[in-house]
Amino acid sequence: HTVIHDILKDKIISCELEPGESLKETDLAEWFGVSRTTIRNALDVLHMEHLVERKGRFLRVTVITRAQYTQLHEYRRFSDPVAASLAAVRRTKEDLETLRKYLQEGDSDDPQQFMEADHKFHYAIYEAAKNQYLLRAYMQIVNDRSRINHFSVSSLSRNSLWEFSTGKRNRMREDHQQILAAIEQGDERLAASLAKKHVGLLIFDFDMYEIKE
Repeated sequence: HTVIHDILKDKIISCELEPGESLKETDLAEWFGVSRTTIRNALDVLHMEHLVERKGRFLRVTVITRAQYTQLHEYRRFSDPVAASLAAVRRTKEDLETLRKYLQEGDSDDPQQFMEADHKFHYAIYEAAKNQYLLRAYMQIVNDRSRINHFSVSSLSRNSLWEFSTGKRNRMREDHQQILAAIEQGDERLAASLAKKHVGLLIFDFDMYEIKE
């Protein structure tokens, strides 16, 4: 059930299994060629991770709502600036090299590569902060953050809006460059201010996306 859990988790986070999609034990058992008990055990873990939810008598992939999106970014408005300010003080040469690497990887028009690089860049800032509790808190939201990113990209692509979001992506890249420069300079106040502004740039995106209730 651990292997099946990992496969389903990847499909949920990547939105291959879409938010709101029904998950029937019988169908999954037939697809994987295992017992319903094995499927049930995998789904129980996913339920504890808030990746699946109950809808009446059945389970479905947890929906992504406007409230969830807003609350995630409310949280990041406080946590990201703290991580950036600590990173400006505690970053190592290796941390800076990692951040530059992901900054460069984000210079792509491929949707999935862009969003993956964005995630890695922000994760690297939390690592550079050298605070285990802050990093642990970030890991609590990483599944939801990744799901929302994939959902956002798939919605933009499905609605032929990816090309129209070029301006927003360019501003995101510019923000990353400025945040990295502040961290390199050891300017903790500037790094925190830029990180908070960057989160504010993201929070208006959800109006473009399809929402499943």
